[in-house]
Amino acid sequence: MKVYQGISGGIYHVADKRLGRGGEGSVHEIENFPGHVAKIFKENKRDAAREEKLCKMVQNTVPEEMLKCVTWPKDVLYDQDGFVGYVMQRVKNISSLSELYSNNKYDLRTRLIAAYNLCAAIDTIHSAGQVCGDLNPRNICINLDQNDADKFQVILVDADSYHFITDEKIYRCEVGLADYLAPEMQKKISGGITLRNAPLPTFTKATDLFALAVHVFCLLMNGSHPFACAREENGNVTNTMEQMTEMSGKESVVAPQPIDNIKNGFFPFYDKQPGIDIPAYAPEFASLEPSLQRLFVQTFDLRKNRMRQRFAVRCHISKNHFSRRTYGSNMGMVRCLKII
Repeated sequence: MKVYQGISGGIYHVADKRLGRGGEGSVHEIENFPGHVAKIFKENKRDAAREEKLCKMVQNTVPEEMLKCVTWPKDVLYDQDGFVGYVMQRVKNISSLSELYSNNKYDLRTRLIAAYNLCAAIDTIHSAGQVCGDLNPRNICINLDQNDADKFQVILVDADSYHFITDEKIYRCEVGLADYLAPEMQKKISGGITLRNAPLPTFTKATDLFALAVHVFCLLMNGSHPFACAREENGNVTNTMEQMTEMSGKESVVAPQPIDNIKNGFFPFYDKQPGIDIPAYAPEFASLEPSLQRLFVQTFDLRKNRMRQRFAVRCHISKNHFSRRTYGSNMGMVRCLKII
């Protein structure tokens, strides 16, 4: 057991046993403080810039509604030597959103609910004047316990890496997986320029909406990434989603074709070209509602997006689950609300 003090003046008794760990540190239970955990950074991650950002995040009042959908820092922790970590909400029954992408036990209705809840969570953060930044699947958790009262609730984690905005300063999000970065971001970080030193603006609400659209597409299209395709070369077909799956455990996915497709605004589900096909496991793009197809095209195809308008897709399920379109054995209505 270790004892830390917060900037609030509170004293926290933090268990030595780790609940989880990652590249930056580990997560621990806090004694007599149910519903909360402490993230303790590795010593080489306890720099002054990170401390300043977290202190500003804690001091920044955010709406109660936002605290329900993101593990926003609640206090900053110190020991006798200085800054060590922060306190955040504990997330229960967590699974990665990507578990819904290709797991056949979850039907379309469940995926639509997940898509709607993800849209609602990001909209709540944007309404509070904030930007997420790194919206890769590992940072998006969903409660898949169907017996829980909060089933299918979406919680966004690793908020300490968020692109945090104050009146005085922008605290950058310095990480991101290329598969979810908007084309304007992809073009900025070439030639040795990274998210840490790229000219601002980098992450914006619009780049969040691009990543959101990628996730919604994956949920509705059997896990297929919108920029993945099968390409025939010298008589052989290469499937870039297989490359992405093989490297999904690494720090960054380097399958070149989907990333190049994002940069170039080539949306293979819409822009049909000889010798290029969509992944075999993906349903036909035409199976989606026409209005939803249009929103995806406006978001992913740069030729249709000359005015740099970007739309998020908010998915709703009708109460009686009846619709004009049928997806396999599931029936559902998708209505789309545009958010500029």
